[in-house]
Amino acid sequence: MKKEEMKTAYGTPSDEFRHSVMNTLYHLDDNKTAKYTSRKRAIKVILVCAVIAVAGTTTVAAATNFFGLFSKPVGQYGVAISTSSIAPEDNTEDQEQDFIAPVSHDYIVRMGYTPEGFVPFESNGYTNAYLNGNQYSDSWFFMSFAYEADSYSRTEKSVINSEETEFNGHQALIVTKKSSENNDHITYIVTERFEEENIVLRCEFDGRAYNGSYFEPDRDEMLRIMEGITLEKSDDKANSSRQSTYEKGPLSDVYPSDLIEAGKSSFGEIGKAYTEMTANYYDEAEKALTFKVISVTEQKNAGDFKKADFSSAGEGISLYDKYFDEDGNLKSDQTVTVIDQHGDGVSSLTKTHEETIHRHFYRVQVEVTADQDIDPLYTVYKLYPFAMDNDDQLYYERNGNTIELIGTSLSDEDPFKLEKEKTLVISYAVIADEEVLPDFCVGVMTGNGLTDEAELRIFRITE
Repeated sequence: MKKEEMKTAYGTPSDEFRHSVMNTLYHLDDNKTAKYTSRKRAIKVILVCAVIAVAGTTTVAAATNFFGLFSKPVGQYGVAISTSSIAPEDNTEDQEQDFIAPVSHDYIVRMGYTPEGFVPFESNGYTNAYLNGNQYSDSWFFMSFAYEADSYSRTEKSVINSEETEFNGHQALIVTKKSSENNDHITYIVTERFEEENIVLRCEFDGRAYNGSYFEPDRDEMLRIMEGITLEKSDDKANSSRQSTYEKGPLSDVYPSDLIEAGKSSFGEIGKAYTEMTANYYDEAEKALTFKVISVTEQKNAGDFKKADFSSAGEGISLYDKYFDEDGNLKSDQTVTVIDQHGDGVSSLTKTHEETIHRHFYRVQVEVTADQDIDPLYTVYKLYPFAMDNDDQLYYERNGNTIELIGTSLSDEDPFKLEKEKTLVISYAVIADEEVLPDFCVGVMTGNGLTDEAELRIFRITE
């Protein structure tokens, strides 16, 4: 046979075939400390040949129904999972048929086993566990959600391995996901079917920590946690029937980019006072709020900011822990993963690289004065940090470098209850990374919710 003919003699291998070979090779590398000998190479060749033989004679099934969990490969890196009552459609790389079922709040997810040092937070429909109860700790973490089984269908992406198993008589599918083709960062996803409760539990063991580092999830600990998971019927009627809702406020869907595009923005000067539109009890159109950006100061530590001033990232979790150490000093250098090219997780993996970024921390102080009694329901006043280039294009991230508002001394009620001629000084905590620092800006948005009008005053911090 000619060389040119050999290239096409056996056709293109199927996605199912690639899955089988990939899974076989993956398990051979479970013992990472083992020396790679010629014997191991021979075993690997024999097993791959066995897979090829099975695939060639019987063809890998397009899908499997594993005790109520229906799964099938999708493309090269996807696995579609659903309950047996609604099989996944024949997804293609360009068409996905996912339907994420509603979270069930009728059951509390209980952890029978918690790794040493981890603190669980158990609630209706979901639970999580972080080292020391801190979302930004140096560790992998666990989270889970309970979904209504009748309508569960989901495609897990960037999968390099999948295996069927069971925990305490409940059927489960474990998939191993890889965050990028350029690194070995993995995540375990366990989908478990509780037939009696009619619940599908999706558990995630993630090593991509919120502080930007990576900590590989412990597979043995993952299995022990799954063995201890139970569902407990909730007697909390309020939580059992609760729905995830978003209550809109005045102009809640308006952002700085909207006002810039609409021509309702202008530049301001630090230290200069501006009286802008707002709502008051006397005249819907009258301007009743005067503000002045007093100063923007770089700090090496949290200073006068209290931990309670920083934004929450979950129950008992503060952004303070992400950006500051236990002494309140800024974690100025941090390794982050930068995305070079997005993969769809089905036919391709995301390409990334890691780099160290340098962080800066700023205190922005704004003085706000009420010229009239302010209507607390319809007054709009917000501060946004962002970056704006020389072409006046707004952005928040570049090459892993970000600008973020992480805290404020402003309570939920202030300054909307300011009385006439009362003044309030507000401090804002802002993170600006090295690469975006030249374009660092803050914008103060004011508006009148009664008339649906707003405007933005932009202050360039670095020239």
